[in-house]
Amino acid sequence: MDASNKKTPHSAAKAVNSKRVARAQGLWPRASCNLLFAIVLTAGCTEALESQRAIARRGAASTSARSERGPQIIRLERGSSSAVERPQLLARLPWGSGRSSLGRRLEASQPGPMSLAATSTGELLVLDQVNRRVVRLDHEGRWLGSIAITSEASEDLVAVGAALFVLVYERLPSPGYRLERYRLPLGSQRSSSSAAEARPTMSLGLSRRIQLATGLFASGRTATPEIWVESRHERCVRVVREGKPAKRLQQRLGRPPRVGSTVTEHLAAVRLGAAEVRVLTVGRDARSRLRVRSARPLHSLNALQRDSDGRLYLGLTLAGDELREVLVVVDAAAPKPRWLALPSRRTDAFRPLTVAANGAVYALGSDDRGVTLWRWSALAATGGAR
Repeated sequence: MDASNKKTPHSAAKAVNSKRVARAQGLWPRASCNLLFAIVLTAGCTEALESQRAIARRGAASTSARSERGPQIIRLERGSSSAVERPQLLARLPWGSGRSSLGRRLEASQPGPMSLAATSTGELLVLDQVNRRVVRLDHEGRWLGSIAITSEASEDLVAVGAALFVLVYERLPSPGYRLERYRLPLGSQRSSSSAAEARPTMSLGLSRRIQLATGLFASGRTATPEIWVESRHERCVRVVREGKPAKRLQQRLGRPPRVGSTVTEHLAAVRLGAAEVRVLTVGRDARSRLRVRSARPLHSLNALQRDSDGRLYLGLTLAGDELREVLVVVDAAAPKPRWLALPSRRTDAFRPLTVAANGAVYALGSDDRGVTLWRWSALAATGGAR
């Protein structure tokens, strides 16, 4: 049966939730309130905005109190697209439910593959929620198999060593989230599991105080990771501590460093006005690290990551006659940033872009025929933002 025609009892509720996720990602037009990475329409908008202002004030005060050189400033000017790096097409995966295919549902929110992640060994994981599985691809986009999961309402995933963590939305009488852990096959072993074999090694119901989750992140050590759930693109809540369910929930502003990193500060982004973004590192204080100013209005912010070498990856949607998604890659050791043009999508997605530890960038696109997987190699900075 083609997954594109699959209907489920929770489809309507899931469509509503998908719209909330889309708003959280900044994929919808701007509203009246800035959040950490995007524009969100929620009842908690005022509180989030006050938190943003507090971050900005702390960052400005910390920067002014230092005698060291200020944050790096990048200007995105109007001009030709000749400096934009084009990616390599790795794979085309048709819509469906079989091998080498990915699922979608034909409903208002057009849900398709939700998220993309990279493992420490270079494998790629695609959250194929419609087919209740995580698809495994090698670094060249070749099919390795799949891991069956329990729910079609899964939203994000992160891999740590041989463990795969999946964030699942639960409607229930009281909406919230559950965290599931699965075993990842070792190396490039080709294997697939059936729906009947979907058995998580851990299933953790999360506090219902965690609402509008916008990301799942891992930090710490591979053997005993810390797992964080980001709420409203603002604060991360630690739900797993040293590999075990956290007895006490800790909240931190910004996104945590990746597993194995020696950096302890979290990374945050604040939108200033219609055409400027400030990226900060958040520890005991907030330090302004980067400012991006655009000649075109910014429709939204849609990505913020860093790799093992400290390079920053900031995803922006530029407004104009047509919306244009780009990824700005900033390396302190390079004279100019890289500017990557992201592929378009026809389906709803939660996190369709990931940065491998070595700096390679992977992204999912989609059209009426299926899903495309793209890669930008981890190269030194080439050319500026035009």
